[in-house]
Amino acid sequence: MPQSTTRLALPLVQPAQAQKHVTVNESLTQLDAAVQASVLGTTRATPPAAPVDGQCWLVAAGASGAWAGQDGSVAMRLDDGWHFTRPTIGWRLWDADKSQLLVLDANGWQVIGAAAMNNLPRIGINASADATNVLAVAGPASLLYNPAGGHQLKVNKAQTTDSATLLFQSGWSGRAEMGLAGEDDFSVKVSGDGGTFHTALRAVAATGKVEMPQGGTVQGKALVHLGNLLGPVAMTGGVPTGAVIESGSNTNGSFVRFANGTQICWRTTANLTANTAQGANFISGASAQTFAQPFAAAPNVQATANGSTLVWAYATATTATATTLRLAAPVQNAAGTITIFAIGSW
Repeated sequence: MPQSTTRLALPLVQPAQAQKHVTVNESLTQLDAAVQASVLGTTRATPPAAPVDGQCWLVAAGASGAWAGQDGSVAMRLDDGWHFTRPTIGWRLWDADKSQLLVLDANGWQVIGAAAMNNLPRIGINASADATNVLAVAGPASLLYNPAGGHQLKVNKAQTTDSATLLFQSGWSGRAEMGLAGEDDFSVKVSGDGGTFHTALRAVAATGKVEMPQGGTVQGKALVHLGNLLGPVAMTGGVPTGAVIESGSNTNGSFVRFANGTQICWRTTANLTANTAQGANFISGASAQTFAQPFAAAPNVQATANGSTLVWAYATATTATATTLRLAAPVQNAAGTITIFAIGSW
């Protein structure tokens, strides 16, 4: 017949054993220490100075004094002495000192329950977490709050080129992202396909200035700013869709266009000579001048003559793309140039 039980090593009463009550009491003592096990602490390696019967401690490593050689045992004060019980894998123990529940496994005592939520590899709430999404929550809503004050949610990245963002998806395909995306400037990005993202808004970290790389509208109207004040003007359905002012020059002179549809072209001709009699005056040959940009219709043309003697100028024919000029003078062979300004719509 075995001397003790298999699991808890409780002493068994042997056949024809004398003083059976000793064996029974020993077994009950061990059960008293093991059942609903609770200790006052887990860090002591030496007995306390004034223990009380029934008090228990989990003996720490390097035990000495009356606890010498009992590392890892539960020491229970009993009848002015110490009773030791050796825990085995699977034992649960309440640590009253730290108000936490412990369980013994192959690696030692582990904290379980609410106090064991540190350094978990992943958590899935009504969902399966994985190596990428180490926290997965499936449900209609999530609540984070502080009943006594404010609440702050932190999203941290290791270095500038990493991202710390919130990604909003539709059918598991990204549609909007906000945060520090590969830089330290805060940006809001959107995507129509989940692959190509466009930066709609950026707040520069160093200056606090806000940028709108794609442009912007307010109640359906485009915003005008230094970035789009100058540039190609355009109009669709009577509504400006480009910049506010466009200007330029080419071999046919210079021009300026405005978003309201107004266009001005100007240029100066080469030297002309009034050498053909026209009544009491003299005129030059016809000089065809093409506008720097075409108009929507024939513009209003103003011609100004410049010469060392009395000269004047006039336009004889004007179309949407060009005008014909002549220089006139009261004397023959008077020479000069003509500067024209054409104003109309583009």
